[in-house]
Amino acid sequence: MMSPDRNDFTVTEASHLLRDYVDEAVGAPWEEALVVAELSDDSGLTYGRYLAGSENHELLCFDTDYRLYFMMDALRQAMRDKIGVTWRRAMASLTASDDLVTITFDYYGTTTE
Repeated sequence: MMSPDRNDFTVTEASHLLRDYVDEAVGAPWEEALVVAELSDDSGLTYGRYLAGSENHELLCFDTDYRLYFMMDALRQAMRDKIGVTWRRAMASLTASDDLVTITFDYYGTTTE
């Protein structure tokens, strides 16, 4: 998985990186996944859940690591620098059957720069 460059990182790139990350982290067939990042300026929490690609549709957790934290932090920094908003929580919803990744954000507010 490639590392995002903080100076040139887009939501589209984040979508592709998130899909690759989930595929690697889950390591098994999945139908839907949710990736959550709760970040502040100097710390954060990330976690993931997925719906297994089996008939029982079991909701399972997958381990996240520093790569997800830094990827989401890079997205947060890029959004702050490019459009002047800083979010505190991002939730990315992914579906295995298509390339669509929906990312919703909870904001602190806009920056004044």
